[in-house]
Amino acid sequence: MSNHNRNTDAIREKPRAQSKLTTRRKVKGCFECSRRRIDCDRGTPECQKCLQRGLACSGLGTRYRFNDGLASRGRLVGQKLPTTSRPKSPTVDSKASSRSRPAPGLRAIPDEQEVLPLVESDSSNLSPCTLSSLLDSQGRTALVSDANLSIDEGHNDVEEISHDDAALVLTQPMPDHLDAATRSLYTYFAINIAPIMAVIDRGFNGYRDLILPLAEYDPLVQKAVVVAATEHLASKLARYVLPNPNTYNSVLCGLRLRSQTMVPYKDDISMTTLLLLLVCEMISGGDKFTQIYGIMRGLIRSAGANLQFSSSRLGQFVEIQTLRVQLIAESLFNEAEGSNFVHVQLEKSLEFLRYCQSLHPEHSVLMSLLFDIMTQACRLYVLRASTDPPLCDTVQLVEDFKQVAEKVADYEHVVGHHLLLWPYFVAGAESSTIPHRRYFSQKMQAMYRTTRCENTLKAMHQLDRIWEAQSTTRWTSLLGGPGQVFIM
Repeated sequence: MSNHNRNTDAIREKPRAQSKLTTRRKVKGCFECSRRRIDCDRGTPECQKCLQRGLACSGLGTRYRFNDGLASRGRLVGQKLPTTSRPKSPTVDSKASSRSRPAPGLRAIPDEQEVLPLVESDSSNLSPCTLSSLLDSQGRTALVSDANLSIDEGHNDVEEISHDDAALVLTQPMPDHLDAATRSLYTYFAINIAPIMAVIDRGFNGYRDLILPLAEYDPLVQKAVVVAATEHLASKLARYVLPNPNTYNSVLCGLRLRSQTMVPYKDDISMTTLLLLLVCEMISGGDKFTQIYGIMRGLIRSAGANLQFSSSRLGQFVEIQTLRVQLIAESLFNEAEGSNFVHVQLEKSLEFLRYCQSLHPEHSVLMSLLFDIMTQACRLYVLRASTDPPLCDTVQLVEDFKQVAEKVADYEHVVGHHLLLWPYFVAGAESSTIPHRRYFSQKMQAMYRTTRCENTLKAMHQLDRIWEAQSTTRWTSLLGGPGQVFIM
């Protein structure tokens, strides 16, 4: 064989040898792990590798970035959309002289270090670009607004926007008659608040599919949604976002004015607004719970047998959610009346679980566990408030509750997180052994890390005070008062 033929055969064998080399399959994880060139453990909502390093993990969803101008590259870079409706406001990174003056409608925090302008809950005073950039800084929150979106080309290995491993589908496009800031807060509400309020966030969600469309044309509900979204956003970006108390107060004034022309307990909009204000108290852990629920409680009591909700789907949803709120709020409002309400109205108040069961018959096992865990929590509360048995007599009851809670834990990716806060609080307050107290404290800590609702932290602080006085005082008598937090 000639040298030419041998060389030709050798050249042909090289690709065959290279083809036998196998490359390790890339682990599709979060953006932070991909930048650090390590394999992500794909934990949700944040991976453990980022948490161990103290990094803010963006999660497994597609990353969106907002452009302030028309484009991020090409000849349109830096160009702005023309506007005739509002004067130009100074941008954050313009000049040193303009940095010292906050944008119109934005409040500045007195600080020695320079910070970004603050976003208030009044959406009419929000700067769309500023709000979009602040929302986008929360990597695990995927937002869709009218701003120009730029998907990170280096991290597009996840095809759909996810929330706790469940794809969130907004069935209708956001309305054009709302400003960009309000649309962004609507989407934030749909992604971050509506899921934690649901029993099972699969498909239909009343807070997202009924209340948000109502807020599109009703200014009172719209303000309440904006306040709730801003409160939750402030828990993540406390340095840059401050809820505007004037907006909160304007909602209360709007309710007062509306009550002069319409009967509140026959008005779905008034009751919906009160529900949203209670959601705000849940998120912020504020001290206005007794005031807001006192208004709702007074309306319901004054109506008596005349209490009516509309026959629409919204009216049905508001009625069910009102009963759900009553079950929990009455136990936190007054011990004697609360124990009587929980004992008498338990079956009626669990209608929100039956409603969810009709929507999700495929989760019959889970729904049975949820009925069980809510019923056991109510019985623990009534038992302590009415008979005050020795602590040793309820240890087994708490253990039975814990066993059901461990079964429910297998469905954590399905159950709305804040459904279980009140049952955990009741069982934790009744706990007299160290293992039981530790178990429910850990459950509530995990819940706070997921939802970032301040009422969870304050509920844990209240548990500490209950445990200190447990040997001498009924813990149910320690609930209520002006500073009581809405534990829901």
